[in-house]
Amino acid sequence: MKKETLAPTQFELDCDKPLWIHNSQSNRAYYNLIVTIRDMSGWVELGMKPNRHWRFKDVKKYFGLEGYNKHQVLQILKDCRDQNKK
Repeated sequence: MKKETLAPTQFELDCDKPLWIHNSQSNRAYYNLIVTIRDMSGWVELGMKPNRHWRFKDVKKYFGLEGYNKHQVLQILKDCRDQNKK
């Protein structure tokens, strides 16, 4: 039986990339997670897209999520954020 290897998602690749915000170092993946939660919340709760080029498909691809609706994806992202706070 051949085992299929999955390529890492862009979110996983960005975990090792630093990002400087107001003279303090942060993690690029965590920053994108926080901004995406903000954008998704506005879209799910208010029906407001962040910009005209924003697509839900891109969010799912970046985080490696398949087969979830917008409410489930938002909850998964919030859970991920809460796990990283601890």
